[in-house]
Amino acid sequence: MEHYWQECLRLPPRIQEWDAYKEMREAIKHYLDVFPTLHKLNSKEIRNRHWLQVMSVTGSSFQLEAHIFKLVHLLDIGLLQHQAAIEEICRCASRELELEAKMRSTEEEWTEQVLTFENFKNRGLVCLSHSNTEHLLDLLEDAQATLALMLTSRHIGPLRDEAAAWAIKLKEISEVLEQWLTVQDLWQHLEEVFSHGGTAKDLPQEYNRFARVDKSYMKMMKRAYETRNVLQCCVGGDVPKSQMLKHLGEELEICFKSLVGFLDSKRKVFPRFCFVNDPVLLAILSQPYSLDSVKPHFRCIFNNVRDVSLIQQEPETMVVKKSAVLSSWRGRSGREDSSSPLPLPDSISTRFRKVSDIVVQAAKESDAGVRKSSLLQSTTDVRHVEPDWHSHLPKNIAVAVTSEQGEILELNTKVPLVSGVDVWLSALVKSINESLHSSIVDCIQDIESGHSIEEWISKYPSQACRLGLLYIWTKECEAGIGDIRIDRKAIPNASRRFWSLISKLPNLLAKGSWKHTDSPMTSYHKLRLETLVSQGMYLRDVLEDLGRRKLRDVVDFEWKRNIRFYGTDNSRAPGRTPSMPSVPSMEVGIARSMSVEPPKISADDQEQKELFIHMLDSQLPYGYEFYGCDVSIALTPITERCFLSLTQVIVVVVFGGNSAVR
Repeated sequence: MEHYWQECLRLPPRIQEWDAYKEMREAIKHYLDVFPTLHKLNSKEIRNRHWLQVMSVTGSSFQLEAHIFKLVHLLDIGLLQHQAAIEEICRCASRELELEAKMRSTEEEWTEQVLTFENFKNRGLVCLSHSNTEHLLDLLEDAQATLALMLTSRHIGPLRDEAAAWAIKLKEISEVLEQWLTVQDLWQHLEEVFSHGGTAKDLPQEYNRFARVDKSYMKMMKRAYETRNVLQCCVGGDVPKSQMLKHLGEELEICFKSLVGFLDSKRKVFPRFCFVNDPVLLAILSQPYSLDSVKPHFRCIFNNVRDVSLIQQEPETMVVKKSAVLSSWRGRSGREDSSSPLPLPDSISTRFRKVSDIVVQAAKESDAGVRKSSLLQSTTDVRHVEPDWHSHLPKNIAVAVTSEQGEILELNTKVPLVSGVDVWLSALVKSINESLHSSIVDCIQDIESGHSIEEWISKYPSQACRLGLLYIWTKECEAGIGDIRIDRKAIPNASRRFWSLISKLPNLLAKGSWKHTDSPMTSYHKLRLETLVSQGMYLRDVLEDLGRRKLRDVVDFEWKRNIRFYGTDNSRAPGRTPSMPSVPSMEVGIARSMSVEPPKISADDQEQKELFIHMLDSQLPYGYEFYGCDVSIALTPITERCFLSLTQVIVVVVFGGNSAVR
């Protein structure tokens, strides 16, 4: 038609004046104008509903059957007169086709999606894969957002009902999968508790209830595994899956609430579990040999432990002598237990004998908390036997802990992750306490041996170094106060000696290297030094202030009101009261409130081995809580007044207002 139009325009002017030429030119021009509209009407997005709209716009009527509908029907209805309206119909049809394509893509995707299952212990593929299900939930969120956007379009009219139906289906699938994961997690946690043989005897009613729920859950999971299709598993059925999961969840919640006494017994074994709620504690107990279940809650259980370093050992190689384990306690308590553990029964398997020495110690610590007995018992009662499904796995052994700032504390006593999470966590706390005690004592010995400050501040944990600095300050202060009667400048001289010591710390910061090497100083090293510098500057100011207070003896109140540390030589403390109530560590304080006795230590051993913080006439046992470089409370005149007031409260065993702070 374009060719005809060009030929028509090239005809001689004389011919162009003819009436026939004018009629031909108008006919060709009409076709040229109408052809673009015809092309749009010929596109694949035009459906019968759009032809009905064209008839309505043009006020015409024609048959849409393929053998009747001809081009002439369109040429006779005046397309040019209604060109704008018809083009709008074509544009709407194009948008509707795009929406329909998205709709079909979503429909095809969720018609073919399948669930992924994973093994749980030795019970088969009875659990949804968390990673795959979370991925499905992400896809569902995207699909729901797409459908919601489609439903807001003004072109969704013909597909509105279908899109709304799919939006409802996807919403139901999402709710069912989320509910499914919640029920599954609760079932896994409870299954770990009720799978132990002693539970049926201790909690018979709860055990029977869980057995019924467990049977229904296994039947549901078996059917789901046979079906696998997401749409068929989550939508439809004789009994809606949401109702089934709701019923199972309610029954499991009843079982969970009945375990309050069981959880309280675990809190008695490891009192720091009081800092986590029941669902979290149940989740922790459900994976007794896994660090991952406890790690997210370290901040609640410990003050400043971010991670625990583990090594793996095969069960056959995990042989630890009882003498080595006991010696670590003897080193702390200074005495031996007169009783020795009875031999294990012959009925215990060979595999269990290989790890019995480790489990014996862990079981003793567990029994110590539950029965309120001493640390070492004369009879061995091992109840935490590992299940068969876990026997082939390598054993994890804790060898170090890491603070939030990155400080690593090597454990003197390695802690195997066996015999239940409450048992090995108790052993971990004990090992941390022993390791800190050993580091502090060694640091004091190095100071007494004349090691330089540059050496011991890089050798020991920052917590031990801070106590070492306080030890030096206490020693210098008492030496100055003791010589004040024969030398008026004894305290100023002590202040100069202390300042000459701590003045080396800023030089280390300025040097920018660590341990006399070329290795760069990290932010953790800088934080260590800055903390020591801050503490040293404050102690120097206190020492200078003491020189202006006209002290005469170490028994003067102005000296005894300060926080002091004498290391292991507590006999140096003036006017000390050995039987004074103490400020315990976090765990010991809770244990006392729950009637759990700490390990018994003789008075002589305690005086020789324990470390005390002194204030007034009180000596308060050091708690050995691992803080790393974190100093939440800095020593200031205000905080010392607070400590003074709290010490008085502890002495009279009365809790009252802080009257010392004005």
